[in-house]
Amino acid sequence: MKIVAARLNHETNTFSPLATKLSAFGPDGPMFGRAAYDSARDTRTGLGAFIDDSNPSGIEGVSYAMFLAPGILVASAMNTATFESTYPVMAGIRWLKTYVAMILSPLDPRH
Repeated sequence: MKIVAARLNHETNTFSPLATKLSAFGPDGPMFGRAAYDSARDTRTGLGAFIDDSNPSGIEGVSYAMFLAPGILVASAMNTATFESTYPVMAGIRWLKTYVAMILSPLDPRH
């Protein structure tokens, strides 16, 4: 099984009415194949790290586990962070009624 990894450096001006031409990506347009590989190798970027660690002798890509592991790690971290930051708010609104108590308390900004 072969997995393709790609990197896109992107800078945009959403409100520009001008279309970007392929020549804006370099003198010969975007790079493909060996030129793209050589340009990304040893760049200390995410794609460069995949290339350097996977197969220093060729353009074979990375193992499935090496491709999948960072994504699973990041997805797990994002899931945990979202749960940890939103669950207390939901509990305060739905079960504990903390926010209702705050709203109904007779305090004003001077207290």
